[in-house]
Amino acid sequence: MLKQMDLEITTSSNINMKTNNSYTIHKTKYDEIKSKYFKIKENYTYTKKMENMILTSQREESQNSLHSNKIQLQIEDKCVITGIKTVEKLETAKRSAIYLENISKNVMVDLENQTEKLSSINTKINLLNASIGTSTSLISKIMNREYRHKLFIGIFSATLVTLFIMILYSRS
Repeated sequence: MLKQMDLEITTSSNINMKTNNSYTIHKTKYDEIKSKYFKIKENYTYTKKMENMILTSQREESQNSLHSNKIQLQIEDKCVITGIKTVEKLETAKRSAIYLENISKNVMVDLENQTEKLSSINTKINLLNASIGTSTSLISKIMNREYRHKLFIGIFSATLVTLFIMILYSRS
């Protein structure tokens, strides 16, 4: 539009030289309007730049707040996940402890039963030792009697034989 105005002023001034005075008036008004236009345009671009900077900073702030919220949520998620994992580990440890406790109770019962069996076996062995001791003394008594009996039979046989021989010599 400014170019069109400038073109009209210059073409109209060339046509009418008489209106040279009007040319200068129009030219000065044109220059004033042109300078106002450039100032307005400059203010407009400055305002647009400021708006863009403000919008950009607001976006960055919202992105930063979103990012910080996201980080906070991630941290909270990690805490929740860690808590869940810890609870699961504790439950696993508790189950293992209960399982080991049951096994140890069973082992204790088995040990008590085996102790009772060993005690009864020990009592039987002691009775057998006592029986073997009496059996040994009985066997040694029997062997002594047998030895005496053999000795007695031997002496008796020797005496009989001697008597028999004496009887035979005496008859002969």
